[in-house]
Amino acid sequence: MLVSVILPCFGHATTLPAALRSLQAQTYSQWECLVINDGGGAAVDAAIEAFAAEDSRFRRETFAENQGRGAARQRGLELARGRFIASLDADDAYLPEKLQRQVELLGAHPRLAAVSSAMVVVDGAGQSQGIRGAAPGVELRRCRPGHPLRTAFAPMMLRREVARTARFDPTLERAEDLAFLWRALAHRRYAVLPEPLYAYREEYSPEAMEIALKGFSCQRQAVRDLDLPRAEAALRVAGSYLRTAVYGAARAMGRGAWLFERRNSRGPISPISPPARRAYP
Repeated sequence: MLVSVILPCFGHATTLPAALRSLQAQTYSQWECLVINDGGGAAVDAAIEAFAAEDSRFRRETFAENQGRGAARQRGLELARGRFIASLDADDAYLPEKLQRQVELLGAHPRLAAVSSAMVVVDGAGQSQGIRGAAPGVELRRCRPGHPLRTAFAPMMLRREVARTARFDPTLERAEDLAFLWRALAHRRYAVLPEPLYAYREEYSPEAMEIALKGFSCQRQAVRDLDLPRAEAALRVAGSYLRTAVYGAARAMGRGAWLFERRNSRGPISPISPPARRAYP
């Protein structure tokens, strides 16, 4: 059961090799990785080719100019040959059992459209900052368009036939992944594994705050593009404006870093196995 991993890359030529190494460290070997060089230039191409020369599971597609994550992800989806579709960002990493755990669950439960997992959040040095999306056990959920998914896009794996019922919107600078999931998983069931299987790099900075605020704006646009009842759409948009106000106030008060930390659980953190730890030198 081949898994197609879509990896868009623009300005992360230095972190890309670590992401690719985390794929090679997977306990599940039936995968292909579609690395979309989204106008990142020769440095990104060189990093990809260094792996592809030794491992034919890596495939490269290059855009002459930056087209944005939506266009890059959509191109990867069009090229994917796998039965399942997964995603990996160029500055993140998989933990070794990520693909195996998800393929096993989807194979055992044909009615599930997708499966996600918790994430370990790491800083620039690869040190664990907390867990996001943890749960006591496997949770089954149903996607309601416009509502919070309570899981991230990054660790998600979808069946290919489900993923191709939707498209990534290239006009959205951020939140193109959320808009995609709302459409692909609409009224379908998905599962969330409790253990962290994805290492997500995040550090607070003024630029990170700007990205978060831009994300809320794009989420509002994504909600407006859905065919929701007017009252429900208005409620979702109002909630987004409220979150924008909270983040803006935290920035003005110099509490942005504290707010970012609050998004992670400080409970027990499962140890990151050596192959994943090496992904963050």
